[in-house]
Amino acid sequence: MAVSKMKKQLEQEVLEKTRLESETINLQQLLASTKLQFEQCQQKLEQQVVAYSDLNEAKHSIEQVVGRLSTQLESEQLQLTQSKEREEAKQVQIEKEQEKSHHLTNELSNVKADASKHLTQANQLTAQLDELKGKLADRESDLQQLHLAQSQLKADYAELKTSLDERDNKHKEQLQLLEDNRAQLAKDFENLANKIFEEKGKSFTETSKQSIDAMLTPFKEQMSDFKARVEAIHTEDTKAKASLSQELEHLRKLNQQITDEASNLTKALKGDNKQQGSWGELQAEMILESSGLSKGQEFEREANFKDEEGKNKRPDLIVKLPGNKSVIIDSKVSLVAYVNSVEAEDEASKKQYLDAHVASIRTHIDGLSSKDYTNLIGMNSPDFVLMFMPIEPAFLAAVEHDRTLFNYGFERNVVLVTPTTLLPIVRTVANLWVMERSNEQARQIADQAADVYNQLCVMADRLNKVGNGLKTATNAYNGAVTAMAGQQGLYPKVAKFKDLSVKVSKSLPEPNESVPEVENGKLDLIVPELES
Repeated sequence: MAVSKMKKQLEQEVLEKTRLESETINLQQLLASTKLQFEQCQQKLEQQVVAYSDLNEAKHSIEQVVGRLSTQLESEQLQLTQSKEREEAKQVQIEKEQEKSHHLTNELSNVKADASKHLTQANQLTAQLDELKGKLADRESDLQQLHLAQSQLKADYAELKTSLDERDNKHKEQLQLLEDNRAQLAKDFENLANKIFEEKGKSFTETSKQSIDAMLTPFKEQMSDFKARVEAIHTEDTKAKASLSQELEHLRKLNQQITDEASNLTKALKGDNKQQGSWGELQAEMILESSGLSKGQEFEREANFKDEEGKNKRPDLIVKLPGNKSVIIDSKVSLVAYVNSVEAEDEASKKQYLDAHVASIRTHIDGLSSKDYTNLIGMNSPDFVLMFMPIEPAFLAAVEHDRTLFNYGFERNVVLVTPTTLLPIVRTVANLWVMERSNEQARQIADQAADVYNQLCVMADRLNKVGNGLKTATNAYNGAVTAMAGQQGLYPKVAKFKDLSVKVSKSLPEPNESVPEVENGKLDLIVPELES
């Protein structure tokens, strides 16, 4: 009876071994398929990094175009200044000729006195007409240049938007591919785990079940984290695309909104310099937020810094750039002299007030230059400060009255900007942050994929250990069969008892053949290959 019971146990172990061999082969095939899917995911990620590099190159090209436009604008301003100087010289020469004509006319007879008087008046009217024509031509030239610059900025912005749309589409396709691969991988491993639990529940002890749980639980957690991360990235991209049209509409309406608000607040701000400064900072902050930048993250207001002497310095606005860089914005609101020039009833008064308006702006430029914000401790900024003038007509009036004003600030590392010119700058900064976050998310996906890959290597190693255990059990079984049915085993010796006893009514069954060894060599090859 003991021999029969032992034989049944051995037969059950043989059947269990056969099932384990089948499961081992299935696991080997699944591991090979999983490895191929991971290689495809890595190739997609590498393509995404190349796409992001192309976008960075496009951004550098746009910056070069803006630099060329700035250089061209400076050249045109210099030519306009030289033209104005030549016109002034001609005007002086004309006035000298008029004086000579006046002296000659006085020497004529009294009969020609009336004719001389009319001639002088005609010459004066002609000079005034020429002067008005010159001013009109200058204004038309300035307007044409502004239109050209605006058209170029719109074209650059459209090109950048197209590039971003293409990047979003590619990114969406890649995320969808990752999601499909992740879903298939999760489904395969879930089926595998369920199958293992179902088939091994009858034969494995509770300790074996706990070992399998300990082996599969970390991998399930890794897959859950990977799924949550991919879904979060997909959600963020969807929200960014949905809000893109709204942001463009905000950009379109922002200029008109700022102009209307400036007109409504002009009277209230004329007599309070502190209120003027606060209002200007508020307008700049509104432009930054409308462009997609967040206060406390991408920009700060009145952040405290110290200079080399330990004195506190508080710039109006600090715009942060990727790579621990920053740009300084200082607001300047000059209304009193400008409003007086608009309300002036004669040209002399208007010129006097415009001179005061330009002088106020120059004083603020000198003050910004002397503060040396760019060299503050902890301030990693370019060697220039953006001086923001929220009232665009005030800026245009100052530049038209003194065409050297922009160069005056540029030579002192102060760049004059208005809502129209500040908008594309901060919008470019916002796009840089979007690209930076996308790059960071791609790096996180790559790290997560590497964690899943490493976990798969661990799982393959543990399956290899299971195969080694099966191999040991097979060897033990074959040894037991040999001990039972071999030439020196129990079967030949016990068989003689049947001939010696008449009470024996049963016969010993024929022993089964030895079971082939478990082939776990494939796992031995797969594990080092995965780890490499």
